Amino acid sequence: AADLALTSAAQTALAIRLAAAFDQAFEHDGHHAVARVLTPAARVFTLKSAIPVAAEARDLIGPAAMSRHHPAARAAADLPVLDQWDGSANEAALELVALVSRDRNVLATALQELAGDLGSQNADLIDRTLALGREAETDPGLARAFADQLAMVGAASAMRRNLPRVVADAFVSARLRGGYAAQYATLDIRFDAAAIVEFTVPED
Repeated sequence: AADLALTSAAQTALAIRLAAAFDQAFEHDGHHAVARVLTPAARVFTLKSAIPVAAEARDLIGPAAMSRHHPAARAAADLPVLDQWDGSANEAALELVALVSRDRNVLATALQELAGDLGSQNADLIDRTLALGREAETDPGLARAFADQLAMVGAASAMRRNLPRVVADAFVSARLRGGYAAQYATLDIRFDAAAIVEFTVPED
């Protein structure tokens, strides 16, 4: 549950950060750059995260979620269609790479904006993302990896700006450092699972 809550918090923070970037896009070059590059990256990351989230939610709920009338079952059935609604994740990732290839400054400007919230201790994540973007320009096979990395860095930056540190730091550690696990329910004892769940889904 804590792993799902962490993903939910990240996706929500990323969406809010994007909305703020669009609101201020004509006031600051950094916000404009964030809005341009994070939009396709967030599409890839969010849609490709949604299907496994729905599957894990059904697993946690149990047999009741197998009924086609259950909200979790309906969500799991609808998500693959939404994933293709405005084009595939591969198309969005390749559009992102084409964008950063056309404008050599937009990625660096966006990452500089995100770095302000990530903090100096995470400067290596910014450098890694910039390098991966440059590699993807000549290797289309890296487009999806670049989109995922950029979206997760954007989410981490937004979380460190607006969310409790225990949640933001858990996302950075679990998703961007030490190897990302493809499956859920992999958060270990280092993370305060109860605090993550309580923040994301408060009882009150």
